[in-house]
Amino acid sequence: MSKLSDITVRDATAGGQGTAIEFVDHARAVILNGLGRYRDALAPAQDAADATPEMVVAGWGLIELVEAAAKCGEMEVARRALERIQERNSVVATDWGLGIEARSRALISTADTAESLYREAIDRLGRTRLRPELARAHLLFGEWLHGENRRQDARAELRAAHNQFTAIGMDGFAERARAALLAAGEKIA
Repeated sequence: MSKLSDITVRDATAGGQGTAIEFVDHARAVILNGLGRYRDALAPAQDAADATPEMVVAGWGLIELVEAAAKCGEMEVARRALERIQERNSVVATDWGLGIEARSRALISTADTAESLYREAIDRLGRTRLRPELARAHLLFGEWLHGENRRQDARAELRAAHNQFTAIGMDGFAERARAALLAAGEKIA
């Protein structure tokens, strides 16, 4: 990833193509979040979210920023990114946008509200064609359930995530789901 992204950034910088750099930052953040390297994902996610806020890439960067920030305890950063997601959804409310918002809110919520938000995210994202975002909702919900010591429930969500990631070739996320399944007591052949 590093060599290709570095070359792309170098060439885009030389050619004055800032949007290409935003795409690279977003891609880096997705990959790093997928690998569970949340602290490393923070900077590229922030860069993607902030470079040109009116562009669609910025919205994608916000999604990665909420996850990375929440997972490494940077809750104020996550809250500010969520506020920007909510602002975007106030213009056009779709199942995708509201599903992402629910998933993002769940990441920074307390135990008494997180479960219903994860379920809302899965329901809304399940009505879209964006399988990666649905799989990520299952993964995050499964990780949360495991953290709540609900191992059987966690395994069901993590299994759904693993199967979906594997089917669409998202290997980094599939491995993260597999590792979480093992940690939750799943026996994988």
